[in-house]
Amino acid sequence: MQELTNEFVVEDSFIDELYQNKEFLISDLFKDHINNGQFIIFKSDQDEKKTAVFYASKGNLKLIQNKKLVTNGFSPKDINQTVYLNLLKDNDFLIVCALGPAGTGKTTLALSQALEDLTKQKRNIILTKSTN
Repeated sequence: MQELTNEFVVEDSFIDELYQNKEFLISDLFKDHINNGQFIIFKSDQDEKKTAVFYASKGNLKLIQNKKLVTNGFSPKDINQTVYLNLLKDNDFLIVCALGPAGTGKTTLALSQALEDLTKQKRNIILTKSTN
């Protein structure tokens, strides 16, 4: 099973170029390390807070705009929430499972997106709970 995310440390100026272009073809430099369906996180070699998150699809990388990603007033607070909310919003994924520590926003984002989908009659909601 392939990893959902892949991280690369790149030059600071490369991240600026990524934000200007917003989409680009997967270059020879990355093609052996990126698979379709992966979220790619580019991190600056000079500023740890400077990042760009892309989604790989059909040989292209498309910028994920964190600030434009909102569901019922909730927006992602970090890279992990950005990836998670993109998966919840993507109709190609019928099931999305999230694992992580308590308080990281898994339930809040899932319920918020479920309510948005329900009000727009986009898809049905199935709630489950473990029996342990």
